[in-house]
Amino acid sequence: MREFLMNKLAQLKTAGVPVADFLADEEGVGTIEIVLILVVLIALVLIFRTRLTALIKKVFDAMDQSAAELYENKT
Repeated sequence: MREFLMNKLAQLKTAGVPVADFLADEEGVGTIEIVLILVVLIALVLIFRTRLTALIKKVFDAMDQSAAELYENKT
């Protein structure tokens, strides 16, 4: 099957069809990899949503407290 497709691709190239170059180009592999990585990241966020929310809340609470202490010390 692969040989058949390669022969058809060669025929299209010799005929000057620009679609053949598009089909032979393998740069789309990077796009697929990026999409798969994004899917995994989104799945992890959904799985650990409550833990991430708690962590982010803790970080922002600590930042607010530190900013308040700095403001109180300056006045």
